[in-house]
Amino acid sequence: MPPATIAPTRTVPPHAADTLRDVATQVFASMVGQALVTIGPTDAVPQGRTEIVGTVAFAGSWTGYVAVVTSRAAATAITGALLGTDTEDLEAQVRDAIGEVVNMVAGGFRTRMSKPGNTWTVTIPMVATGNGLTIAPPRDAGQVVQRFLFGPHVLELHLVVTSMAET
Repeated sequence: MPPATIAPTRTVPPHAADTLRDVATQVFASMVGQALVTIGPTDAVPQGRTEIVGTVAFAGSWTGYVAVVTSRAAATAITGALLGTDTEDLEAQVRDAIGEVVNMVAGGFRTRMSKPGNTWTVTIPMVATGNGLTIAPPRDAGQVVQRFLFGPHVLELHLVVTSMAET
């Protein structure tokens, strides 16, 4: 039976959002060496600047993508932590570092969500940089956005699901 398309009013199942949040928290703790602090919907934390967006798409019994959205300052701090170096002169490595982070998060999500006999694939990471970037899922997709503090920076994690098998 082919996967059903998510209606615009349907939400991503909570277990998928929880899985992605847990994977991201573990990736940052182990690879970046810093904790992500979940920002709740009622927490009064200003929106960060959107200057870096890294995405990895996935396909299997579910299709969609994972995106990491943040500021250049946060991306530079992440890059420095990943490389274990000072955050000066890291401009050339920022795209690769954000691509690697979103790849690890999407890969961990894929591993935890796939069931035996169900193969999920992921794309290579794509990273966009600019000022005031926006990211909008297709109208018929389900979306969850989780905000985190990474030190003094705001980081968003987007899970967009365009189709899925029964949950």
